[in-house]
Amino acid sequence: VMNLREQPGETAHLNARAHVEALTAHSPGLRLAAVVAHNGKPAGPHPLRVEPADIAPVPLIQADLASGGLHDPEKLATALKTVL
Repeated sequence: VMNLREQPGETAHLNARAHVEALTAHSPGLRLAAVVAHNGKPAGPHPLRVEPADIAPVPLIQADLASGGLHDPEKLATALKTVL
């Protein structure tokens, strides 16, 4: 699950590809079945937008995942059901 936006001090200035590369660098052998990303109304400053080319060849699942600037558990659960 991709972050909704940059996290100051943690992921500032990282794009979607950099997020995926950081995950795989920290977890050798990790195989991503898909990346789930928010594509609704921006959930705060510095939102992360993800395009399929950003994370290819990993499949991208896009959905409105946010509510009140945070991941919405019900929306996220619905999106994850398409992957699991």
